[in-house]
Amino acid sequence: MVAGAVGSLALMLLAGRSTPRLLLAGFVLWILSPFVVLAWAANASSGWSALTRSTLDVVTLVITLGSLVIYGAVVVRSTGSPRGPAFVAVPPASWVLMAIAVGIAAWISRRPSSGGGA
Repeated sequence: MVAGAVGSLALMLLAGRSTPRLLLAGFVLWILSPFVVLAWAANASSGWSALTRSTLDVVTLVITLGSLVIYGAVVVRSTGSPRGPAFVAVPPASWVLMAIAVGIAAWISRRPSSGGGA
């Protein structure tokens, strides 16, 4: 997760070399926000079910790798194409993925098992 945060930040700084400093500072917080939430969730997950913790681990891996791939593709693209939209869209998409996946896993974990005693 740390590598994803650092790599995402480095790619954003590379893509935003000519961006005004104040806007760049805002983007730093924006880009790091999913990783901060993931770190908080990993820290808070000790009391969660095994399914929910495993789901969080998978979501962390998907968001880390996905962010690096998307941001890397943006940086590699030609300099004439717009770069900002990916850096704006990935963090909220990451939050939605986290909320849906971990929320469903937590819900499934809380459901009473339907197994047999009659």
